[in-house]
Amino acid sequence: MRLFPWHKKTTHEATLGDEVAAECGAFLEGRFAQLLEARRRTVPSWAWLNQVAHGDLEQLRDLAGNVRPARQLGQPAWEWPQAVADIAAELLWLVGDDPPALRQLQLEALVPLELELMGRRPQWAIGPTRLLGDARVAVLRAFPSVAPDGARDAGRNPRPADPGDDPRSPR
Repeated sequence: MRLFPWHKKTTHEATLGDEVAAECGAFLEGRFAQLLEARRRTVPSWAWLNQVAHGDLEQLRDLAGNVRPARQLGQPAWEWPQAVADIAAELLWLVGDDPPALRQLQLEALVPLELELMGRRPQWAIGPTRLLGDARVAVLRAFPSVAPDGARDAGRNPRPADPGDDPRSPR
């Protein structure tokens, strides 16, 4: 039963409602970057993180499979898909095949980082390498026991600048 049976939705209302619902669903499922790309819109840095902050183990496995084989450990991630693939691969290494552990890591480390990035202006002010570093620091802060020996203070050490980062953006 409709609350206001005399009110018929206009085409604009139906289209706008469908669009908002699609965006909400994509955000919660970790598909927001893909939705924006499909609409040919600029993808902010937080939307790239959205994929790993909300994706399940299967999605992370798919993302981690995008790692270029020629890439060496420690090389900067200049492209967004590569940074996302690196984050996904590292998360899988940390949580193994444990969905509750993944969810806890996402809720305590990645979702807060995603929200912080959403509040930055401009939202695309950081590059892929900085996103990768920020994600690593967020995980280490939330779960210091996963840090390798000698890296427990990783969140306090300054990291080199990413050429793709805007040096004027607030940290």
